[in-house]
Amino acid sequence: MPKSIYIPVIPSRDAIIYLAAIVDGEGCLCISKHKSNHNRGYNHQVRLEVSNTDKRLLDWIQERFGGRVAIYTHAQQPKNSRQTSYRWICEGKRLTHICELIHPFSVIKKEQIDIMLKIRYSMQKPTSHKGKQGIQPVLQSELDLRDDLFLKLKHLHCRS
Repeated sequence: MPKSIYIPVIPSRDAIIYLAAIVDGEGCLCISKHKSNHNRGYNHQVRLEVSNTDKRLLDWIQERFGGRVAIYTHAQQPKNSRQTSYRWICEGKRLTHICELIHPFSVIKKEQIDIMLKIRYSMQKPTSHKGKQGIQPVLQSELDLRDDLFLKLKHLHCRS
């Protein structure tokens, strides 16, 4: 299945500012490491999520910025929650674009957005491509940079 091509849409300035405020309050910028089947040990996955029990907010974001809205499964639902929880998820080039849009208006998550942009820029370099020999390995220096950014973001998530 071919990957869909991301075509950036520029929402209104007010929508961008509102999304920045939502991300500051309800957003989660995530970097995760997963084992890879491509002889390089592991890879990094990045995403932005906004969770809320009012699906209208997430539908509003999706209408203006794309991405996808998902419902939390029973296992993911907080144990003390009485309402269904939803999340808006943004990945790939859309994530880079949205981080660039909201960065000037962010307050609380500005440092996390900086980290996310650095790791996304490293992923957009042509260091890994599929060719005749399959997927080419990512340079160790790139993996080291991504690991460093992964740890920095993890440290920012710590509340102690």
